[in-house]
Amino acid sequence: MSTPRSAAFFLCISKSILFFARRINYSLKIIDLINDY
Repeated sequence: MSTPRSAAFFLCISKSILFFARRINYSLKIIDLINDY
């Protein structure tokens, strides 16, 4: 089950999840700034 191919696939998925989580966190901060304004 732990072939290099599936490991690379999992790494890619976790990287994209981290990327999207960062994007969502960033947009939430912007929304908070707009609400404070």
